[in-house]
Amino acid sequence: MAYDAVGDRMLIFGGNATSSVLNDTWGLGLSGTPSWTQIIAGNAPPPRQDATVAYDATRRALIVFAGRALALDSWRDDAWMLGLDSNVWSEFRPAGAAPGGRSGAAGVFDPVRERLMVFGGESLEGLRGDVTALSLSGGAAWCAQLPAGASPTARRWSSLVYDGIADRMFLFGGTDSNHDLSDLFELSPAGGLAIDGVVDPPGTGTFTVLPPDRCHAAGEPVTLRATPAPGYRFLKWDGLGSSQNPLTLTPAGHVATVARFAPIATSVEVAMSGRGIDAVIPNPTSGALSVQWSLAREGAVKLVVLDVAGREVARLESGVQAAGRHSTTWNAHGGTRRAPKGIYFVRFTAEGVDTYRRVALID
Repeated sequence: MAYDAVGDRMLIFGGNATSSVLNDTWGLGLSGTPSWTQIIAGNAPPPRQDATVAYDATRRALIVFAGRALALDSWRDDAWMLGLDSNVWSEFRPAGAAPGGRSGAAGVFDPVRERLMVFGGESLEGLRGDVTALSLSGGAAWCAQLPAGASPTARRWSSLVYDGIADRMFLFGGTDSNHDLSDLFELSPAGGLAIDGVVDPPGTGTFTVLPPDRCHAAGEPVTLRATPAPGYRFLKWDGLGSSQNPLTLTPAGHVATVARFAPIATSVEVAMSGRGIDAVIPNPTSGALSVQWSLAREGAVKLVVLDVAGREVARLESGVQAAGRHSTTWNAHGGTRRAPKGIYFVRFTAEGVDTYRRVALID
């Protein structure tokens, strides 16, 4: 079960109907009197029960992983996405080692790193207590996570939620072989032997890792390369204490860094790529944010700010705009409601274009 904040509805997929398992999708509208509506979607996944279900607000999609058929030993390990705008299912073909079939695993979508986080469940080998992630940024890929600290015991049917303000997750309860559980754990979504990197300011360059694997073994050399966009220069790797580029390191654990760029000229000049968001400055921001965007020709534009659940926080533009470069300001602390600190997404929609940028509000 997952919550679609844009549609203000609860979503469910599949389940057990006593003598069979299902692969239908339903939404429970929560506006006014709650009411059920079946979502008729093409190319549905095979029927299953106890699947892991999560909501991806940036893609406005329902993510489904694993579960099992009616037989007790028929666990699945496939992953699917239902686009809630198109009502069409598509199956992921992730790179990396799949975590194995299971049912009753807890899952939640990490919007900052664009990945489905999965904990535990039950498989052919018994109850599980592992953590793995299905990354969707730049192509789907599995990456095993190795969080620090005391780990929860193996279990199924627990609950996993994401705290967008503090960028953390909470795991609650579940069932082990003998008992119902009521313990609570905090999990940092940044854990594991992965290389997480972002570019700041967005749109001023690119960040690549070689080899391009999603998961890296401890002691495996990796090379980080920052490539500036025209009119910009590379400054440094935040969090790594280095300005060398490319930079080769041998991580013993998870690496998180920010590739920082600066304009060569005294003013920020962003080449108009056609239409879409060119830059979001500054990022992170303590309140005022300049969204620079462009249109190749006159057309209808919608520019909004969404929270991590996909709810609209502010509408910056809505209507026909002239071709060319534009700049729109979002004052997160203005208006009748002050936006709390956390992660937000600026979403730009025009004819044939739907793009977004991640923004961190730090105060």
